[in-house]
Amino acid sequence: MGSCVAFSCTNRCSEKIPGLTFHSFPKDETRRKLWVKAVGRENWEPSKFSKLCSKHFPEEMIDRTSLSCVRLRDNAVPSIFDFPSHLQKVVKLRKLPTRAVFEPAYSKIEVQQATTGAETVATESEVVGCSSESPYQSNI
Repeated sequence: MGSCVAFSCTNRCSEKIPGLTFHSFPKDETRRKLWVKAVGRENWEPSKFSKLCSKHFPEEMIDRTSLSCVRLRDNAVPSIFDFPSHLQKVVKLRKLPTRAVFEPAYSKIEVQQATTGAETVATESEVVGCSSESPYQSNI
């Protein structure tokens, strides 16, 4: 009959294991390529007899509602494999850039009120910072 083509999987079609089903590779070329990539075998193309067992699919991808047959959902792609460490793809996580936390900018008037406790009335030119007077001139 055949066996599962996944690396290090020893499940065989001839063994009747409850709940274990075998699935042929899709005929649709785009889905078939996704399955082949997921299997992770170099320079390998599945034949019409190649099968994957249900152990390699998440349970939500398997439709067990029928009493007579078990089917895979249309978007099912195998994703559960037991690759040895030297064959696993190393995913390097990059550090996220840290952001400096800045204090909110306070206006000159708010700081003066906070330090003296006195309320002052500012002219528009003082608030905007466009005073026509030089800070070094004294009012006579």
